[in-house]
Amino acid sequence: MPDLGVDCGRPEDHSLMAQQPSLLVEVLSPATGGFDVTVKLSEYQSVSCVDHILFVDTENPRVHLYSRDEGAWKSRLVSGLDAVIQLEKLNVTLGLRDIYDGLELRPRQPIGGMP
Repeated sequence: MPDLGVDCGRPEDHSLMAQQPSLLVEVLSPATGGFDVTVKLSEYQSVSCVDHILFVDTENPRVHLYSRDEGAWKSRLVSGLDAVIQLEKLNVTLGLRDIYDGLELRPRQPIGGMP
């Protein structure tokens, strides 16, 4: 089950199942990130109506977008608060600044932990 999704179908009243999911979003955590980007990615890509899968990094303003294009999956890494993602099949543009709004990002430590 993804953290967030967009359903383009018409679910039955009181249903918890998406009828036609088009976008699936996973918010990555250090504890589950590896599972999400391997097992869940494969499961999500097997759903024929899913057009976009978005993995959101919680430690850096960086997302990994997978989009289905004529049956083949393409991936793109997008980073930086000024970056935007275009989801053509949904006619939606997402700004990373909006995705990360309200989240306080911790400063990154240089390699080796030295300031």
